[in-house]
Amino acid sequence: MAPLDQDKLADYKQQAMKEVEAAQAYLSDKGADLQTRYVEPALTTFRHHAHQRPLFTTFALVFGLLSFFPVLLFTLFAAGTVLAVGGAALVGAAVVIAWLVGSAALLLVGTLAVVGFLSAVATFWIGASYAALRLLHHLRTADTLPDAIQDFRTEAADLLFVSSASASHNGTNGYTKVHFNSVVKQEGEKDVPVKNGDS
Repeated sequence: MAPLDQDKLADYKQQAMKEVEAAQAYLSDKGADLQTRYVEPALTTFRHHAHQRPLFTTFALVFGLLSFFPVLLFTLFAAGTVLAVGGAALVGAAVVIAWLVGSAALLLVGTLAVVGFLSAVATFWIGASYAALRLLHHLRTADTLPDAIQDFRTEAADLLFVSSASASHNGTNGYTKVHFNSVVKQEGEKDVPVKNGDS
């Protein structure tokens, strides 16, 4: 061990000894204070009562000696009972709370599953109803059945995949993409302006 470490160890030992001596002096002072304030006055009072009332003092002394162990046993029993019953009640309460919260969590999970299923069914029903209404509208307004089906398919695709707002941002700028599929030849795709109104 290095000399520096030995010096530090010696300093620590001296400091520990000083702290121990200070603690012993403090305890001695407190003991003397207790002796002066409480023990000596109690002994003086006991001697005075013993001289004044020897029979009562003897009875009190014997009663105190004989009742010390029953009182001690009762105190230990009461403390043990409080700790045991309180601890058991705490553990029981924790078990009951955990069971109740777990049961409520399982009920919540089941409820959320049922709600999710009902939400999916309701969404499908609303979508199917809207699709049926739009198909009926296209069938009433279109000239032919293929045109109604084509318009319905286009609208459904726009609703499900691409919105009209996003289509306007993709560079069409007011032009509608028209497919010229003639009987003789497929001409391709061409952007033509769409005019609003009767003109």
